[in-house]
Amino acid sequence: MPRLTEALHHRIHFDPMKKFTNYRSLYPYKQVLPAILGNGVSGRRDNKKTHACLQEMSLMLVCLKKHDFEQSRCEKEMETFNECLKQHEKIRVNSDDNSSTGGINAMLSRYPQPHQKD
Repeated sequence: MPRLTEALHHRIHFDPMKKFTNYRSLYPYKQVLPAILGNGVSGRRDNKKTHACLQEMSLMLVCLKKHDFEQSRCEKEMETFNECLKQHEKIRVNSDDNSSTGGINAMLSRYPQPHQKD
């Protein structure tokens, strides 16, 4: 291909990553601590508990208040609330303990991480 002018020649052979060459050594990575896992996890953020069947309970209480707390008029809402509680109880009982902080710490204590001595 003939070189017509210097500007057109550089435009054809444009390197898109050339503009980033002056940033290479601005921020080198400094390792403050070694990248090693710990032998346990903290349970500080384990306080998030879900409220089971909140929608069903609120519907049941609205129905009871509407009908002056007569349980015979709100049997359908009470039945759906009780079914929801039973399902949630099955889920809670069947869930394994490995997802909690204690379960994770138990697994990590069985397989401790090798730490380097400085």
